[in-house]
Amino acid sequence: MDTYSGPDNLTTNIHCINTFAIGPRQPWGKPHLLEKTPTTIGYMELDHVLYFAKNGKHVDTDSGCIEGRYWSEQAKDLFLRLGSGLGHSYFQHVELQLMALYVSKFCEREGLSMSEFADAKMLPRVRESDTKRVDILVSQAVCWACKEHVELMNKTLKRSGFSFWAEDRYKRSA
Repeated sequence: MDTYSGPDNLTTNIHCINTFAIGPRQPWGKPHLLEKTPTTIGYMELDHVLYFAKNGKHVDTDSGCIEGRYWSEQAKDLFLRLGSGLGHSYFQHVELQLMALYVSKFCEREGLSMSEFADAKMLPRVRESDTKRVDILVSQAVCWACKEHVELMNKTLKRSGFSFWAEDRYKRSA
């Protein structure tokens, strides 16, 4: 994320979530963009902080992304508790990693364990009109498995104060 401060001292955040394969530098000094890579990157905002995730089980956090290995395991644990029947590789998707991060922070704030979270009766109740939508924006199309997991999560969260929405960044701007 780049930050630009204009002459009026207002700050604008510029969010970039495209990834490109970079080839060798051209004679005029600019790198050659080969093509868009299949790497999916996504982000969400939580407590005024943007959290970025990259698909897979990477451990590098120098890229500014959450640690994929850790959050994939957290997503697997969470969604298996909620009744997911999918294989382990789906939990590496950015949407599921980011939902696991959000739920983890929610449980910390509410003093809940993951087991208590999975038991929907333990969740705090709020009016449906006060429900906050958590947007997860991704650089690739949202797959069927992630859509199913968003629905599974939202079914658990019914009337708890927030719900998830995951969508392809390009679809949003169209």
